[in-house]
Amino acid sequence: MFEVNDIFDTIFFRTTTLTGFVFYWLPIICILSPTYLSPFAFVDATQEFKAYRMVQFDLYGQAYGSRQAFVSSEVRLWSNTNLNRKAALIRLEKLTIERFRSLISKGINSLFVVTPTTNSQWTDEQKSDICDLETILLGESVPIPVYFLPETQQTNDLYKSIESRRDSTKDSALAVLYDMITADGYQLSVNTGKYSQRTDSVLYNIAGKLIGHGIEERLPKILLVAHYDALGFANGLIQGADSNASGVLILLKLIRLFSKLYAKQTTRAKYNLHFLFAAGGKLNYQGSKKWIDDYHDQKHQQQLPNDIDVVICLDSLGQSNELFMHVSKPPKETQPAGILRELLTQLSEKSTYGPLNFEQVHKKILKTSDFVAWEHEKYSWSKLPGFTLSRLNSSKSCSHSSISDVRNDVELASIERNYQYISDALIRLIFNKTDLNLSIIDRTYLLSDQQSDNDQISFTKQWLTFLTNYSRSPSLLTKTHPIVVALEQYAHRYLTNVVKTTIRPSKKDPEFVFFDGDDDQGRQLYVYRIKPAIFDLVLAIFIAAYLGIVYVMTAHWPFILNILIRYKPLAKTFSSSSIQYGGYKQFVLTIQDDSSEDDEDEIKRYAIAKLVISDEESVLQWWKKRTCGLLLSADDLESKWDSFKVTWGPNSFNPEYFVKQPRTIAEAKQNNYQQISDQCEDIFLGQRFMKPNDYGVILIYDNQGTIAGVQMGIPASMITDKFYKYSTQKMFNRDTIAGVELYILTAYFVDPRTICQSGRNPSHLNHEGTGTGLWLQNGSNPIRDSIEMPLYDNTVNNTKWAKGVCLPTMGMSNNKRYHYWYDNRLDKSCDEFFPAFLLYNKNKLAGFGWIVIGKFEFTKRTEFPSITVIASSQEPFPVCMKNRIQEAGGMTAMHHFFNNETWNILC
Repeated sequence: MFEVNDIFDTIFFRTTTLTGFVFYWLPIICILSPTYLSPFAFVDATQEFKAYRMVQFDLYGQAYGSRQAFVSSEVRLWSNTNLNRKAALIRLEKLTIERFRSLISKGINSLFVVTPTTNSQWTDEQKSDICDLETILLGESVPIPVYFLPETQQTNDLYKSIESRRDSTKDSALAVLYDMITADGYQLSVNTGKYSQRTDSVLYNIAGKLIGHGIEERLPKILLVAHYDALGFANGLIQGADSNASGVLILLKLIRLFSKLYAKQTTRAKYNLHFLFAAGGKLNYQGSKKWIDDYHDQKHQQQLPNDIDVVICLDSLGQSNELFMHVSKPPKETQPAGILRELLTQLSEKSTYGPLNFEQVHKKILKTSDFVAWEHEKYSWSKLPGFTLSRLNSSKSCSHSSISDVRNDVELASIERNYQYISDALIRLIFNKTDLNLSIIDRTYLLSDQQSDNDQISFTKQWLTFLTNYSRSPSLLTKTHPIVVALEQYAHRYLTNVVKTTIRPSKKDPEFVFFDGDDDQGRQLYVYRIKPAIFDLVLAIFIAAYLGIVYVMTAHWPFILNILIRYKPLAKTFSSSSIQYGGYKQFVLTIQDDSSEDDEDEIKRYAIAKLVISDEESVLQWWKKRTCGLLLSADDLESKWDSFKVTWGPNSFNPEYFVKQPRTIAEAKQNNYQQISDQCEDIFLGQRFMKPNDYGVILIYDNQGTIAGVQMGIPASMITDKFYKYSTQKMFNRDTIAGVELYILTAYFVDPRTICQSGRNPSHLNHEGTGTGLWLQNGSNPIRDSIEMPLYDNTVNNTKWAKGVCLPTMGMSNNKRYHYWYDNRLDKSCDEFFPAFLLYNKNKLAGFGWIVIGKFEFTKRTEFPSITVIASSQEPFPVCMKNRIQEAGGMTAMHHFFNNETWNILC
């Protein structure tokens, strides 16, 4: 049965020590705060998503797209009544233009839209939903950040979690208060500021030609045009498969076809064929405007008349069996455009290459506007006859500029059919053979040189995949963009006089402006689980009340105990106290209120004081025992190395991080470690053990089976001297294990001279811990070349080891810094980088780590810190390191800790 002193000791002292607080009060607080402080909530407290920002550009002085980018706000579902200064989350099928206007009026500060992935099949309803939105929103300036989240399982889970949150605004005030305290919320964060205007807003036209039979300057010209850019809500989601990858594809096929014809003198027509991959098609056809300006300037300088017979623009030809010929003015039957119209009509009526509905669409040019509907209108405006071939009967179609224009919707058969009709009509035009019964070119000749039907389909499929794998937003199509490079190379292969023309906006009144930060990789969206501010207030009140109670009990415990003793049932129990705590109980009685003047009471107090003096030693022993967890001496701070763990991670509860390693051979065998060597006269010492095929952690034991060191082996097949001189760095020794050649890094935890001689028995391990120091082997001789590291940080200052910045759970020194890097200087050569660092905690060596240049994924125990983390952990950070790390693909590290409670290593 508990006595009063046992109750006092258990409830008060045992729970106010450091371990008492961690294992007693903290779980209670976690239980009292639902889901927020429980260990299970920490695991998924932060999530990362890829979010694609809405496009942003200026055109003719008008702003388009989202004008903001930074987000740090709590998120609510779009249907929530309180959205002021909150981020709204909505699915694409729920978003209409009316709902968008309503959300803006409610004061949202950002909008996140969950969209189907570009790899999925979009339904007609989804396409219709996004059609109205893109038509309107891409035509105006949006004042808030708008981001798009591709639909994944993780995204759906987040949406459902936010959707499940109860809207208590219609409940009672008490219910609202309870909901505010207990409910979980989510904070969204995109750490990207407002974008600034780019100084290099440029576009690139790629043009070439095939010279016909005769004098070049006197031959008429036909220009075939296809713009190669695409537009939609967000850069990373734009595929532009139909508009206008299909048009580019047909132009590529026509180039290959006519280059074959024009390769022989006998099959060259009396036409010069010009081909143009036009840029800025979605920016009011800036590429065609540039080509027209250059053409007129050239003709004006040469004082020659226009010699363009017809301009054929190809746009959106990847679906359906319909083909529309859009004209600004119907051509006469004798004009080239009229002849082509008649040929296409006759070919479609005969269904020469499959069913096709061909039709001419006439639309006058609206000269009161700077914007045109179709690309040929730019040429018609400049009195150059032209038309556009498209499957669309109107330029206002949603798919003309939409993220719903995806690869899966394009039909290869439609592209092939349209190509066959267009090429047939064009060949008959240039050779002046309009009779469909006549075959003017040997088809066997045309299909030679790997232009068979199968090759045509393979060619189309490969180029379509290539064109849709990259976002072709106008702002991304720089001169090094893969699409621009590939089109230029293709033109050089088949055409002559290939020119890549740079299109720059006017400095005074720029036609178009792009902004920094545009890319197709998306932005990192961080989602944090949060509690409302009132929860913090309630929790603070609870903690303050708890601390207040502890303080009152501590300050007035003698008075409280005196009351308990005077209560008879407790006093009787108290009188039968144990010997262990007797001294302390009597000591408490001697410091009670002595205001009484009764002589008998004075005698009793004197007798009690004598008892205290006689039992003074038991009092001191009791006090030291009860306070050792709360008050630590200097000796306590320099604790032994009580464990050995590897691999740092942000979550101490994850079994993949801070992995405990066996410190004896017996433990190693129980954990499936296998012995790989037992040598004392080679380049390594001790008995070495490792798990099957895991060269990342090779444990070294002495001749008595006690831990003596560790190694990390990197497969030589992964290593190259291109980014770091591994072959000349003395820290790396070569070895072969199970037929695999490795680069080995070695560290010993005891004096290498003792590993094969005396060793350590279990008693030494319990007394000394994991080791007595740290020796790094810097050469092939483990005795001669092993260098002892400073055990305390007050001695490391006299060496070349340089301090780095402190990061929690990794190590610190004097509460300021943690990593020590060898000979760090701004001008240090990257080839001199030392592949190890030291960790200090509470002034003593607490661990170390390996770190090498290059990303080597060969074991679960390695870590891959980002450049930002590496740079922030070093002072100074060598100038050469950033570029070298990027070129090598990253860095590989592995932390080793000698203390059990690694999470207590804080800054």
